[in-house]
Order: sequence, then C-alpha cells, then structure tokens
Amino acid sequence: MCCFCSALREVGLNFYDHRAVVVEVVARLDGLRAAAARRGPLYAQQLMALEALQVYAPMGHALGLDAVSAELEDCCFQVPCCATPIEV
Repeated sequence: MCCFCSALREVGLNFYDHRAVVVEVVARLDGLRAAAARRGPLYAQQLMALEALQVYAPMGHALGLDAVSAELEDCCFQVPCCATPIEV
C-alpha cells in the first residue's frame, strides 16, 4: 500500500467519528454498484475501483466490516482491465 493511502487510512481511523467512516465505506460500495450498472467511462470505473481497493477496503477491514469490505473488493475486481496482452 502506498504511503499516501496509509496516511489517509490512519487519519480516517484516528481523528474522525467511526460512524462517519462506516458511512463513507458503505457509500463507496453503493457508488461502485451504481457505476457498474450505469456503464460510464471505463477509466472512471477503474479509478473508482483503484481508490476503493487502496483506501476504503482496508479501512472497512480495520473497522470490522468484513462482509462489506469483501463485497467492495469483489465489485472492484469486476471492473474490466484495459491492459492488452503482449504478443511475442
């Protein structure tokens, strides 16, 4: 995990009300579900998924929201990757 993500996670868990952080994690899950249903631009979905994987999923695990974090990770891994295979 990158330094910025670790710092953001620490700030979120130490200095804010835990209930607000729980609401943020669940709101991010809802946003990922809506983005997948609405089929917006692929880069926007990938950015949202990357942010959720690096920030919100670990935050949810730290708060004990294992089921929500697992579903959040599952939604993130359903976003298609734009990497093309290299032909040799």
